Amino acid sequence: YSYYGTPTPAAPPPRKRYAVVLDPLDGKQNADAGVSIGTIFGVYDASHHDESVPTVMQVLRRGEEMVAAGYAVYGAATQLVLSCGNGVHGYSLDPGHVPTPFMSGTFMLTRPGMRMPRTGRVYAANLGHRKGWSRDVQAHIDDLGHTKSLRYIGTLVSDVHRTLLYGGVFLYPASMKRPQGKIRLIYEAAPLAFLLEQAGGGLGWAQLTSAGAGPSLLAVWGLLLFDAALYMCARLHIRTVPSHPP
Repeated sequence: YSYYGTPTPAAPPPRKRYAVVLDPLDGKQNADAGVSIGTIFGVYDASHHDESVPTVMQVLRRGEEMVAAGYAVYGAATQLVLSCGNGVHGYSLDPGHVPTPFMSGTFMLTRPGMRMPRTGRVYAANLGHRKGWSRDVQAHIDDLGHTKSLRYIGTLVSDVHRTLLYGGVFLYPASMKRPQGKIRLIYEAAPLAFLLEQAGGGLGWAQLTSAGAGPSLLAVWGLLLFDAALYMCARLHIRTVPSHPP
């Protein structure tokens, strides 16, 4: 209490600081063709770092240390899919809902509690790289083609968004030309893996076992320009998939 007997206001809690990794415009090569493109992001808690000196070490961490991740898709509608570590929710931009003069629209919750289907009828892969894949990967994708329809947009965020909504399999394997894979671990693969795992999907970057074990994208330490092979799927499609060519 103060000298005059009035309660002393409590000190405000310390402000949290966050570090954000971002792919600002995924699929920009498809923009002129009218194909959906998007933004991918991941968020780390940076409160324990020196406040005055932001460093790259704030984000060179395991994907499982993220506190939030998501993406936006810009297409027929502007959609935001977000997880703060407790499920996944989808929002749609309502450009006509203008609560203040300073906002051009509001994201409305349109898909609460998103869950990826446990199976699916579609797979997505760039078959133009087939000759660079290992024989095991070729055989696995051939097997997928016997029971599923191929749907490949060519924009990572759009292909993953469809896989999240409808299930199935999305994969971008390693090849002889890119033995580690092509998807950037820090700001593409890890945030999407965080999101898909929160939605009940299966994922991996080297080998997946029938139990879903193996070196997960979320357990890999980040390197700024490290690339990864990507395999994301409905839970019932998890199986052993070697990502490296012989």
